[in-house]
Amino acid sequence: MTTILSENNHTAPIHPKSRYITWEQFQVKYLSREDGYKYEWANGRVVKTRSSMGPRQIPIFVSLNRLLNRAEITSRYSGYLTAEIDLKLGADIHRRPDFAWFSDEQIHILATEKDAIQIPSLVIEVISPGDEAVKVLAKVEMYLEVGVKVVWLIYPESRKVQVFSTDTPGRTALCSGSMVCEASPALPGFGVTASEIVG
Repeated sequence: MTTILSENNHTAPIHPKSRYITWEQFQVKYLSREDGYKYEWANGRVVKTRSSMGPRQIPIFVSLNRLLNRAEITSRYSGYLTAEIDLKLGADIHRRPDFAWFSDEQIHILATEKDAIQIPSLVIEVISPGDEAVKVLAKVEMYLEVGVKVVWLIYPESRKVQVFSTDTPGRTALCSGSMVCEASPALPGFGVTASEIVG
């Protein structure tokens, strides 16, 4: 049986009658819902988790934007880091990553074309203590399978960043302190230390 996260972050079964909904039904019922949860849609199933954008995530987003907006970076890459925007990543996949990097061209397409499928080159998820490792890793695999080049998992509690890259399939790098977290091949040549991201 498919499961969702309940209010206390333990798994709870989805009611059998609501096992499958169409994209159109999801858009009407869940896409604009603002109740402290993040709703995603994968293969006809609603995935419900607590919204992760809060006081602890905002400084991380600000730091990442500052680092990405440095002159030497903006001259090399033309794009934006977005926060919690709704994305169609395939015919049967809707996700709302904590942060995602898009080129200027992709941003234009997302803004002008309804249900446009645009794959970010870099996805960043901020991991909270209640997140289940199995579900987080399944989401990472899904991102890489649809064409995301790099996924960062940020662990604010331990001040570490885990890096998944299509350059090194099946392997990850765990960064902390002064270790550099690489964003290649999503943003070739771009890397920042873990302490610059999470302090």
